[in-house]
Amino acid sequence: MSVVRWVFLKRVCVFLPFLLGGMFWLGCATPNPSDIYYVSGEGSVTPDGLRQVMWKPFRTSFVRPGARLQNYNQLIIEPVTLQYGKKPSPGRIAYNSIEPIYALPDSALKSIKQIYAESFEIQLIRSGRFQQASAPGPGTLVIRGHILDLVITAPPMRDQPADGSFIVSDSGHMTLALDVVDAQTGETLLRVADRKQIRDDRNYYVSESVSQAGAMRLIFGKWARNLRWEIDQLSALPEIPAPEG
Repeated sequence: MSVVRWVFLKRVCVFLPFLLGGMFWLGCATPNPSDIYYVSGEGSVTPDGLRQVMWKPFRTSFVRPGARLQNYNQLIIEPVTLQYGKKPSPGRIAYNSIEPIYALPDSALKSIKQIYAESFEIQLIRSGRFQQASAPGPGTLVIRGHILDLVITAPPMRDQPADGSFIVSDSGHMTLALDVVDAQTGETLLRVADRKQIRDDRNYYVSESVSQAGAMRLIFGKWARNLRWEIDQLSALPEIPAPEG
């Protein structure tokens, strides 16, 4: 693991407990003329100087006051990294296990990474919002994503009995953290994170590879649209204002 990636993971883990505990709305909100409301209290300022804001669509968002996102027109999307939230069972799990945690085959993990890359590329590059950069430089942003706590509770096809199928309402959950970074300075300008159940728009579906891929496309597509919306909103400001008081 590179030093840059390790620092990123260390930083996003600072606010992960707030995400999982649903505590990101705690604290007082400080308004400013741009209608950005800053959260105060424990965990509202990260070690690298980002400030938490009370702003949807992500469950939590941190910004760098003074950043000028309108100055960027090129983008690099780095490959997403992934880690399980709980260690999957190394062998076949009994069908009546109380809390089954499954490992995905390598092909499924590769598919998740491809769907992530395609989803963000569609929204941020193919849409014309940014030009694709081949190397870091002036006016270039880097998107660094990490799936922090992948938990799979529905058995992949290889773990299902040959004479039956598993019908599920969801197949687990995952949290995605994203850093939007100045490619030249390495400074994070925006950090967001969100947690979702892994499911599509149906109430129930068969736990198999096609349905799982469809659920992932739905989730990553929404996350990519939300990130573009947030970047667009912040880019409309001359600069991200500092909190008052």
